[in-house]
Amino acid sequence: MKLKIRFSGRGGQGIKTLGSALVRVAMVADYYATLTVDYTPSVRGGPIFCDVILGSDPISYPFCDQDADIFIAIDQKGFET
Repeated sequence: MKLKIRFSGRGGQGIKTLGSALVRVAMVADYYATLTVDYTPSVRGGPIFCDVILGSDPISYPFCDQDADIFIAIDQKGFET
C-alpha cells in the first residue's frame, strides 16, 4: 500500500505543519512516511507545496511529482499551480 498526498497553499497557512502532523500520526501507526516541502524564500504569502507519502513498505522516492493520489489546495493559486 502506498498513498501519495500533495498539499498546496501559501506560506503561513499551515501547510508544512499539516504535513508534519500527518507524518507523525502515520509513524505512530507503524507506517513508513516521508515529507518533502518546496517553498519560495518569502516568509508569508509565497507558494508552498508539501508532499506526504505513506506506505506499508519502505519508500524509495519521496516526491509526488504529477501522480498524487490526493491533492488538497488551500487556496485558488495553489490549485492553479
